[in-house]
This record gives sequence, C-alpha cells and structure tokens, in this order.
Amino acid sequence: MKEKQFPYESYDEAYYEHIASQEEHNWLSHRWRMRWLDEMLAVQPAERVLDMGSGAGVVSKHLAECGASVEGVDLAQAAVAVARRRCRGLTVRFTACDAAHCEHLESNGFDKVACCDLIEHVHDETMLGLLREAWRLLKPGGLLFVYSPNRKHWIERMKHRNFILKNPVGHIRVRTVEEVVDALKTCGFQIVRVARPTSMLPVVRYLEWLWIRLPIYPPLAVYRVCLLARKACP
Repeated sequence: MKEKQFPYESYDEAYYEHIASQEEHNWLSHRWRMRWLDEMLAVQPAERVLDMGSGAGVVSKHLAECGASVEGVDLAQAAVAVARRRCRGLTVRFTACDAAHCEHLESNGFDKVACCDLIEHVHDETMLGLLREAWRLLKPGGLLFVYSPNRKHWIERMKHRNFILKNPVGHIRVRTVEEVVDALKTCGFQIVRVARPTSMLPVVRYLEWLWIRLPIYPPLAVYRVCLLARKACP
C-alpha cells in the first residue's frame, strides 16, 4: 500500500520460500483456508481471478490448478519473485504493485477476486481502498471472497491481551465480521454469504461447533471472517 503498513521490505525471498513450503506441506491452516476458498468462491475453469495480496503465490497456484486464469498482485518484490518461480508453467501472472491501485488492470475485467489473509495487515482507509479497487476490477455480478482473522474469536482475544499467544508480525488491524460487512457495503458490495468457520484443530473444532449453537456469545467460536460479496449489477 502507499502508506507503509508493515516492514515488508525486511523479508527476503528465503522468507517467502519458507512460508510457501510450509503451507504446501499440508499445514492444517493452509488446507482449511483452501477448503473455504473452494466452497465460497467456487472457481470454475476459464474464469479470470485476481489474487489480492498474493504473497508467495500459494493461493494463486491453487486457483490456477482449478483452471482459472489468475492475476496476482503484491507489494513485496521478493514475494512476487518467489510466486513466479512456484507457479511456473501455470496460467498466472504476478505484478509487484499496490493492490489498492492496480493501474495495469482494466476495469470490469475479472469474474472473481480472492482476498485471503490481507486486510488484517492494513489500516481502515487502506482496506477501503482495496475493496474499492476490487469493486472496480470485478465484472458486474462478480464475486469477492474475504478471509481474515476474526477479532472476536477466543484465540484472537488471547493474542490481543498477550496471553500465551502473540499477534503475528504485520497484523495491524484484526477486525470483526460486522466491521468487514459494513466496509463492503460502504464500497457498494452486496453480501451473498457470511460463513462461520470454526478453527481447524479436530477436537477444538468440534467444541467450537457446539459453542456456535449456544446463545452465549457465539462469535467466540468463529475462527475467521469468511464471506462472499457481489458487485451489484447496474
């Protein structure tokens, strides 16, 4: 983003290779994210999809392997270099740029946009810029998938209080589902679906699944902001 959100320039290609390698070795968190991406966005062959904040290209690679034509954008040159190597031979193009200002991409050019684990790294104004850019780039009726930590989940509440767990480096603003929904509506999106995923750990997942169905503060068990929005047709 144009305002510096976190020290992305301090991470080199070795860092992004390490992250991509860990995710691709079937980390539970990676499998969980891909599960919700597939269920919510349901990418089809030949669709044109934008991966906002593409990082080391893990999501872009998955989308391309589903048959989509993918554009990935990320501010970090090192991340783009790793993503290009990891996605060689697939229908993916990566550009190092501000994801809120994709001037090289035409308006109304994409069927779908994936915004996975990005908005927690930016302040409110920058998030709104990202969402407005997604709206510009989507075709009328196009879909946007947002996946991000939920501030009300018990793990995030522990991180916020520095109790055992700590927030990952670069997490600027972890939001609630309601805050993200309000931001999407402000930018002209219609909400299609709001999912309530539990965390990925087997036993914990079952306990959270039960908790969500109780009347005692169910957001405590909702692991991620996970929602689908549509660019309204004129």
